[in-house]
Amino acid sequence: MARTNFLNVDLDVVGQDLEELVPVLEQKLVLVSRDGPRATFELDEQPVDPEVAIQGLCAAVEALDGRALGIWAACTTRSFDIGIESGTEPHSTSWPLQADTVARVARLRGTLVITVYAAQQRRDAEES
Repeated sequence: MARTNFLNVDLDVVGQDLEELVPVLEQKLVLVSRDGPRATFELDEQPVDPEVAIQGLCAAVEALDGRALGIWAACTTRSFDIGIESGTEPHSTSWPLQADTVARVARLRGTLVITVYAAQQRRDAEES
């Protein structure tokens, strides 16, 4: 049976002048993808849960200063996207976010997003 799993938290930013912001964030985060005015980052180590991931991503953003901080503020999207892979087991799974973590994201003018992915087709492969 497929288990419901926390995958990761992506930091998605959309805005102008990302060519200046990306190298600064890459000093603390991994650039996952870049497509025009959109860039996606994650932590360099797999976090144990969304709380840890969001705290780490916030720390990287909070370290911005000068021009990079201005570019961050001008971004039209600053999403902390929690990725969950759905499964049939267990019946329910929770990953709580503490109030101080939510407030930290809000201070950064970020948005919390939850993306749930369908379970991988492992069962089909196992049955073949």
